Amino acid sequence: MATSGTFGTVQTADNTEVTQWQWEASINSGESWAEAQLLLSDVSGQGTQTLTVESALLSEDGTLVRCRAYYSGGSTLSNEATLKVNPV
Repeated sequence: MATSGTFGTVQTADNTEVTQWQWEASINSGESWAEAQLLLSDVSGQGTQTLTVESALLSEDGTLVRCRAYYSGGSTLSNEATLKVNPV
């Protein structure tokens, strides 16, 4: 187990108000993506602009995380971040 971590948010290109947040995770180097709560053991904030990972497992080290933000003109993706899990 490790301590918790938080991932930040994404901004639309034209600063349009975001209507929905969707956090996604990938365990295969970005080849495919699924909702973060399906691939990570203990997350909160799935539908918000901040995703928190609590008590990450060592096996989740290296998982990629990104956010898809929906707005009136479509959607945009954040940059990917890599979850780093350190043993405690």
